[in-house]
Amino acid sequence: DLWCQIVADVLGREVWQMEDPQAATVRGIAILGLVTVGWNNWKTLARNTPVRQRFHPKPTHARLYEELFHEFLARYRWESRRARRARKHP
Repeated sequence: DLWCQIVADVLGREVWQMEDPQAATVRGIAILGLVTVGWNNWKTLARNTPVRQRFHPKPTHARLYEELFHEFLARYRWESRRARRARKHP
């Protein structure tokens, strides 16, 4: 559940957690096939797809993840420069 909430927050999109997640890939392929050959449409399939839980993005979490990402980038750049210097002067 935590991972689904993080994905929703970072992407700023609603995330649906499917019932029986082990079969989600197979179900997704079947749905794509049905729509592709014209046997069904996305809206009907969405209404009939078993969803266990829906996760809505939380703006306060999104801001926190954005701040942490910028902190990560700054640290990564610093560590990269340090590693390059270490390789030049062992």
